Amino acid sequence: RYSNMIIVYFLEKGCSDKKKDSFENAVRILEQKTILDFSKSDNLEDAQIRVYCSNNAPEPEKRDHFIAGEGGPTEIINASRYAVMFNGQISLYRDESCDAPKIAIHELLHSLGFDHNNNEKSIMYPLTDCGQEIDQDIIDEINRLYTEPSYADLLVENINANKTGRYLSFNIIIS
Repeated sequence: RYSNMIIVYFLEKGCSDKKKDSFENAVRILEQKTILDFSKSDNLEDAQIRVYCSNNAPEPEKRDHFIAGEGGPTEIINASRYAVMFNGQISLYRDESCDAPKIAIHELLHSLGFDHNNNEKSIMYPLTDCGQEIDQDIIDEINRLYTEPSYADLLVENINANKTGRYLSFNIIIS
């Protein structure tokens, strides 16, 4: 999860209007379905999620497949309870062929830490189809993660103590 439920994003200026609209529609859909809020920034340095656009997709591993986009967290700290994400990146290669922003939602969910699944009706299935929807499990997981306060996540790894006379010496390792 990101440190709080307000996530700042940056859209590359070179993105076409169609790709910009698609991504901003994806953001609005996630805002409607979850407790997340997104805020657009014109400053790359302020953004937690950076969105880039290109017409040149990398070559897919299988001949009959194409890559429509890529996304995922780029800076993560693994704590004891959660992996805390600081930055994510999305690359949109193809324009949407569906009425709804399926590619942009899929890549945005990757940047929120979600991986592909085996449900062909899910937006997180590896091959995009216009009939796919956001799984209720994904919505529930986002709401669960971001409902919990973002306190410091400390873990006591080791502690030992010994008493010498009236003095107590102790050693503690905290992550």
